[in-house]
Amino acid sequence: MGKILEDSTNNLFVYIYSDDHLPPHVHVFVGRKKSRGDKNIKISIGDDSNPPKLLQAHPDLKSADIRKAWQLVADNQDKLLIEWKKIHDREEMEERNQ
Repeated sequence: MGKILEDSTNNLFVYIYSDDHLPPHVHVFVGRKKSRGDKNIKISIGDDSNPPKLLQAHPDLKSADIRKAWQLVADNQDKLLIEWKKIHDREEMEERNQ
């Protein structure tokens, strides 16, 4: 899967990958992503009981960008969790049907 959410004001782009692992998380890129290996911020989406949690951030990224990325995920937590489940439930169903 690809881009799930975009915040053009802050130049942030949120991705969920279909071949990714638990816990449910997103990769936030500052600027347009050229490859999966670009500098990014990995944030656990959390759930109704848990806020998003910073898992990893490339050391060259600015703290302000990391805070904005976390806030973007927090503001869209429900939507992102639904998207994660759609993507990963679909993958599981495809694997079962093979």
